[in-house]
Amino acid sequence: MIKTMALLTKRPDLSLAEFDAHWHRPHGDPLTLAISIVRHAVQNSRLAAADDLIDAPYHGIPEVWLDDPGSALALQDDPAYAEADADQVHFMDIPKLRFLITAESAVDGSDGPGEATGVKLVRLLRADEGLSGDDFDRRFADSADRDRGRAVGALRHVRSRSIPESYVDGARPEFDAARELWFSDLEALRAAPEKDADGWRELITPSCADSARSVTFIAAERRLR
Repeated sequence: MIKTMALLTKRPDLSLAEFDAHWHRPHGDPLTLAISIVRHAVQNSRLAAADDLIDAPYHGIPEVWLDDPGSALALQDDPAYAEADADQVHFMDIPKLRFLITAESAVDGSDGPGEATGVKLVRLLRADEGLSGDDFDRRFADSADRDRGRAVGALRHVRSRSIPESYVDGARPEFDAARELWFSDLEALRAAPEKDADGWRELITPSCADSARSVTFIAAERRLR
């Protein structure tokens, strides 16, 4: 199974609350859920109370689980896709829309859509330009990450890596990977760097990533399916 992640920017004439309300209903439910090949769907809604910790320019990150890369290509063929696609202009800035197609692996806890509780940090990572894809993979999959996540108070920890098909014919996705960390609440997330400063640094700015081109997004999750 693969997980697509769309990076959404709100229409400039909308408030964050207006963007989020339309994204939730009707765009997420019922329009996205009407697409038959969507296995799971989660909306990561930008947490305004954490704006001082967010440097990502995005206002929402939907995650959609599909059976395989071929399903991502077949999305547009689903009879319900056209209505969901046409709805995008009502709340998002279309020219700024970006997509990631990833394979997810659990570091601590389960993979998959989860239960959408607590507060979620998504660190979108751009690989260091000097590394090959294989070198990045080896260093990103650090065996110490599970203990680091626990040391900073993360309740769940997942890595999502852009799939090889994203790099065909010289193409490159906006980000090469994402680290996703769940905390009980925003207070717990704010306290995380003080619990283990070295561990936090390795999680958020790993040596395999270009820190200047990597960004942080903090969200409250909605699980739609």
